[in-house]
Amino acid sequence: MCIRDSNKVIQQTMDMLVQNGSASNHKSPSDYGLSSRELDVLKLIVDGKNYNQIAEELNISPQTVRSHTNNIYRKLSVHTKMEAANLVLANKW
Repeated sequence: MCIRDSNKVIQQTMDMLVQNGSASNHKSPSDYGLSSRELDVLKLIVDGKNYNQIAEELNISPQTVRSHTNNIYRKLSVHTKMEAANLVLANKW
């Protein structure tokens, strides 16, 4: 993904947050129904870790990381790591 595409994704995410009122009303992870383990995985995703690194750090399998990630994306209504990271930053988690 090039910088121009990343900026487009960021802008689209911010537009979505403004439309949903989330830009000014910060939501907590529990508002999205995230478990504590999903939040652990999400924080490591935002830190730029890959599935294998996350699995090693949390002592779980890469497939479990993938499963948590799919659940996170579904609960946050996002499709990429970039969108998830933008949501985390926008809500100041």
